[in-house]
Amino acid sequence: MRTASALIFAAGLLLAVRVMFFGVRRSVGADFTNRASRLAAAAALAVGGATSYVWASLGGGLTAGWAALVLVLSGVAAAGAWWLVRVSAAAGSADPEDDPRFMYQGFVGRVVRPIQETDSDGRIALQVDGRSLELDARWSQASGATFGTAAVGTEVVIEVVEGDVAYVEPWALVEGRL
Repeated sequence: MRTASALIFAAGLLLAVRVMFFGVRRSVGADFTNRASRLAAAAALAVGGATSYVWASLGGGLTAGWAALVLVLSGVAAAGAWWLVRVSAAAGSADPEDDPRFMYQGFVGRVVRPIQETDSDGRIALQVDGRSLELDARWSQASGATFGTAAVGTEVVIEVVEGDVAYVEPWALVEGRL
């Protein structure tokens, strides 16, 4: 009984280590899905195995009450792990790399509709992971410089993206600072 319990516990730990290495978040096309079932199974196996091992070590036999206790504790652990994955997936990230405003920071794009000095939007195109992306564009006000009008084909560097508008600087200016 103790050997079987130890093996069940070890299976739960191994599955938990797999989750630790590979996570529960998986990309499906352009979207992500959370596979909470893996962590829930790991929690259920680990709690069930540990409870069984302790019960067997104390000299307890296989009874209906013991089996019910193991099932309830394993179910609670699985539900808790599943809930934890779902809640953490819904929570926002504090990591600046996950902030969509800075997702394209430093990318070089080409102007496809002229960018004016006024508040009217131009448009830029850039390649991201092999696909073409177009964004409305305005001149960045961070440097305090004025850039005039950018003609079609001019290369620009994205500083930040606010909503659907990219704030950019001319590539020639950025290149001069490098």
